[in-house]
Amino acid sequence: MIKELIMIANRLDELGLTKEANIIDDIVSKNMNKLAELVGDQHKIDANKDGEITAEDFEMLQENSAAYGKKSCPKCGAENDADAAVCHNCGHLF
Repeated sequence: MIKELIMIANRLDELGLTKEANIIDDIVSKNMNKLAELVGDQHKIDANKDGEITAEDFEMLQENSAAYGKKSCPKCGAENDADAAVCHNCGHLF
């Protein structure tokens, strides 16, 4: 979301709409910390504890779960049996 807002601000600058671009820049700057924070239970799938949800987190979760006969859903992070074809939480197909 932040990248998209920055792209919009850059495009507004290119079009000469600097006042509008500055408004978006201010919004992004003032809310950067809020936009970057993990919310709800997202911390549970932040396997490397870096404050971001990335492919590395899902790889780590899958490796850990495989050792226990479980696998994590790449969409929602829910633990499923290793032989599950569908996530019991969100319905994602494995």
